[in-house]
Amino acid sequence: MDESVIPKGMYCYDDQGYCPYSREDKRYKYDAYGYGNVSSTWCDYLKLNSAQLDFEGRYERDGSKCWAAHLIYDLCKVCEINK
Repeated sequence: MDESVIPKGMYCYDDQGYCPYSREDKRYKYDAYGYGNVSSTWCDYLKLNSAQLDFEGRYERDGSKCWAAHLIYDLCKVCEINK
């Protein structure tokens, strides 16, 4: 994968546009702790899905996975590329 197309900064977007590896997936929804059921966000670069991470985090009682799920949903970078 081409890391040069990942936006600079702490988010999966910048004034040039969105990261091509980030996308919304309306097939999977999860409860975002008071925000209701929200669509999941995929990161194709990391091969992660926010709904899956949230589910695993709750099942395994791993707060770091839940935290990462919310960061991915909010389009905050967890890949550390071009930060």
